[in-house]
Amino acid sequence: MKRTNLFQLLLFSTFILLCGTACDNGEDERLSPMKKVIMEGNNNSVEIIMSRTNWKIVSLTSLDGWNQLASGLEGFGTIYFDWGSITRDKEDALTIQANENLEDEERGLIINLSTSSGLYTEQIIVQQNPGDKYEIKSITYSLEEGDGEFWMDSRPYGLTFRNYTDNSTTTTIFPYDHAPEEYQFHCPNDLAFKLLKYEEPLVDVPEIVDEKIQLTGEKVKYSLFPQQYDSKLKYTEVKVETPPQKQTKISGLILYKLHQITYTLTLTNVRTQEEKIVKGEMSRKFPYFHTKPRTEVSELPSQE
Repeated sequence: MKRTNLFQLLLFSTFILLCGTACDNGEDERLSPMKKVIMEGNNNSVEIIMSRTNWKIVSLTSLDGWNQLASGLEGFGTIYFDWGSITRDKEDALTIQANENLEDEERGLIINLSTSSGLYTEQIIVQQNPGDKYEIKSITYSLEEGDGEFWMDSRPYGLTFRNYTDNSTTTTIFPYDHAPEEYQFHCPNDLAFKLLKYEEPLVDVPEIVDEKIQLTGEKVKYSLFPQQYDSKLKYTEVKVETPPQKQTKISGLILYKLHQITYTLTLTNVRTQEEKIVKGEMSRKFPYFHTKPRTEVSELPSQE
């Protein structure tokens, strides 16, 4: 009886030991101790140390697993995806390099791994937070190749005045009343607008005088979209005599110019104070002259 109990105890101890070993082996099967990596939104990298050397990258997929972002990698090398790259230059490590996340939401991918034989697979989830916001520290302007002053198209102005009195009347018109100045900022891939999170801070703007840049003293929104402001000539008056008991059509042309100027923007990360330099083009389209108004006199329309 004692021998039977001793045998059962020995058998139970062996079972427990084997279970423990099996569990330990199961943990050792992971190729990487990291199941999830969360990265900062700024341009940065992280190295993942692997538990083994006999592994390969099968593919990169979107977080939902549906879209393949890149094919696999066996051995040493680099694979690229939309917002970064993964490099293996060591047997027991891989390095993830992520570009700055310029969007307002996090993004991510799945690294699908397997052993070299393909008998065991696992995943590492990579998520990157949105990047920090930047603010404008300064903006400067310069004339570079392709910049300058250009003649633009003309636009009509005018109105029709009906004089029902028996006396000639002086009519005042404002040719530039509906002729605003238009500003437009451009930069490669809309980078500066993304760094600013599409906020629209006010910036000083220049004009070209005698082939040199001169600040106007005005401020406009630094915006991805065209901005319209009243012209300096908005309140220019033109007086026209209109005869009695007649209808007078008054018309003319407004002439425009275009100033194209290069700008250099210095942006500062609000958290790290890191600075970025972005160059782009500013265009300013504005009215500068109007032709003498023409008049066309006709009979008043019937008042029936």
